[in-house]
Amino acid sequence: GMGLERTAAAINDLAGPFETDLLRPVIAHLEGLSGKAYTSQADVPLDIAFRRIADHVRAATFLVGDGVLPDKDKHGYVLRRLMRRAIVAGIRHLGFDRTPFLERAVPGVIENMSDAYPELVDRQEAILVAVRREETQFREILSDGLGRLEEALAGGSLTGEQAFDLFATYGLPFEVTREIAAERGIAVPE
Repeated sequence: GMGLERTAAAINDLAGPFETDLLRPVIAHLEGLSGKAYTSQADVPLDIAFRRIADHVRAATFLVGDGVLPDKDKHGYVLRRLMRRAIVAGIRHLGFDRTPFLERAVPGVIENMSDAYPELVDRQEAILVAVRREETQFREILSDGLGRLEEALAGGSLTGEQAFDLFATYGLPFEVTREIAAERGIAVPE
């Protein structure tokens, strides 16, 4: 199916789902936090990061609000992966390399959605605690894992074994490894 956002975009003759009043206010909140501007361009890494973070922080806010916590299996694993992809996008493209930002993005979601979902306001503190904890933990993993990835990529290639080791030993998610390698024209075998 088309989904609510794509349907809303089509009905309102907008360029895409991130221009709707369901997601554009979240992007505007991220613009305020980062000091960078979203331009609605499809293939610009900065705009891709804005869209990824807006979509993932919204999902994380609702999931944690419904009682799902970042974990290593089931629903919690999906949540963890969404949050971590958003964190990496914020670090690499929006300048949040030194300061946590995801918990500061959550209020933008809650403010935008609170009329339809007032329970988010009631659960805001629990959501913020869970998001803060995951980002803090993941930033510790990233500091070591990204450095080791940079060392590996300096050789101009990356084996599947190296990518697996980065995940299994240092906790660096494969999709992060693949994305960073692809930006340098390096394919990572799965």
